Amino acid sequence: MPVRIGTGFGLPMPDAYWYSPAAFGFGGMGGSLGFADPGSGLAFGYVMNRLLEGVPDTRAASLLAAVKEAMKLYLDSTAPSGSGLGGQSAPSRTLRR
Repeated sequence: MPVRIGTGFGLPMPDAYWYSPAAFGFGGMGGSLGFADPGSGLAFGYVMNRLLEGVPDTRAASLLAAVKEAMKLYLDSTAPSGSGLGGQSAPSRTLRR
C-alpha cells in the first residue's frame, strides 16, 4: 500500500480509501490497517486471523465504509432541528461529544 512518510507517521495518499487530510497510520500485511483521523474523531484498527493470498483484500475497506455510514447516521440523528447540517462534516460535528 503506497504511503507517504511523515514525522514518524504514515500519511495516506489522496487515492487511499482511508484518506483524509488529517489522517495518519499504516496498512499492513494481508489488509490490516490502523489509523486515526483527528478531523472526524475516528480511530480505526483492523487485523485479521487469516490472510487472503493472491487476491485484493477489501475487508478493511468494507468495514471502514460501514463505520463511516454509521457515524453519518448517528450525526444525522443528533443534529439540532433546522441546523441544515444534514450529515455534513464540520469541525464541530464530529463523533467526539
